[in-house]
Amino acid sequence: MHVKLADAPATRSDKPAECHAKLFRGRRGLEDLAADWTRLTDRLSQPRFFHRVDWFRCYLDALEPEPDRVFFCAVYCGDQVEAIFPLKRVFRYAWGIKVTSLELPYHDHMPFVDFIIADSEKAERHVRTLLDKLEESAELRWDRISLLGVLGRPRGPFALASQTELVSTCDHVGHSNYFEIGPYDDLFRRFSQNSRSNMRRARKRLASLESAHFTSAAKLPELEQAYEEFLDLEASGWKGPSGTRTAIKLDRQLTVFYRQLVRRFAPWGGCEVHFLRLGNKPIAAQFLLVVGDVIYQLKIAYDENHPKLAPGNMLQEHVLKECEDRPSIKKFSLISGMPWHEKFSPLRHEVYALHVYKPTLRGRLAWAYDRLRRRARSFAYARLRPIYRKLRGKPTQH
Repeated sequence: MHVKLADAPATRSDKPAECHAKLFRGRRGLEDLAADWTRLTDRLSQPRFFHRVDWFRCYLDALEPEPDRVFFCAVYCGDQVEAIFPLKRVFRYAWGIKVTSLELPYHDHMPFVDFIIADSEKAERHVRTLLDKLEESAELRWDRISLLGVLGRPRGPFALASQTELVSTCDHVGHSNYFEIGPYDDLFRRFSQNSRSNMRRARKRLASLESAHFTSAAKLPELEQAYEEFLDLEASGWKGPSGTRTAIKLDRQLTVFYRQLVRRFAPWGGCEVHFLRLGNKPIAAQFLLVVGDVIYQLKIAYDENHPKLAPGNMLQEHVLKECEDRPSIKKFSLISGMPWHEKFSPLRHEVYALHVYKPTLRGRLAWAYDRLRRRARSFAYARLRPIYRKLRGKPTQH
């Protein structure tokens, strides 16, 4: 006689851990969360620089005028953090009516945003936990949630936008170019014919100059000195005092932000500055972050007095060739999607803006107002951009 034994009752460890959310606020909250945040990013299959806790430390220290308006909602399953949602509370107006918006921290020098989620397959579950926490929080009542600069189609932001009880919009706002690392000769063959001819000539001219050489810095304290040189070079050209005045050196907050990036990313090998020099003088520079298997080109600078040497292109070529000898590096991101990149035939990630609205009166007013503004902006862009480009002309890139 065979007796079927009843299944053993599930032990505590067999049951999925219940998830709950905690709110952390401002600088102090970020530091309280920092250790768990670091463990979370160490588990990501594709970590990016804007997932790192150090990125947000630099943001709060240098760019955010009201740090206490920034919250970090962390979802824990058991004792382990599984997701972090950075959100800033901002008050906007729609037709004169005050609207509360929760926005992922965004700035002209912080081009991308994302939720930090360990397991993308569980993104919807963690988003639900976030929304439940926001409902019970008096401080974070909201009418709209905005994510500007979503790179590609990560599961977290799009899981939020897909919530059936919410109204959402998704706008394509640009693209981010990148190169896949491989034999440089293969990459070079994809460049436009004109670009290849110009670069061959520039190579010959550069090779004829005994004083021309490449240098780089990736460790402190050399990296801090390299950063100062980068600032001087960038401010010497069209971004400087006699030009657009957009150089980092002319803005105290930006100077602090990038210096903080150097100090916080360098200890674990996450920051580099590369130069092309004539003697001791830099004539081209790149400010790079290195996270996971990607190098990110955050900023570039070049000396406009050497156009025949194409210093920016020659330095870019050198760095891409060096990447061949770094097996851990798979991609080189140009961050932006500038039109002049196209002559190099880069690959691209699309960039989106997501907005999610509550189905309440204020939420619907915000949706209608944003919809009208987007239509007006699209109309103006389509009509005025050709005129603007014709009047301004295209600046030569090197």
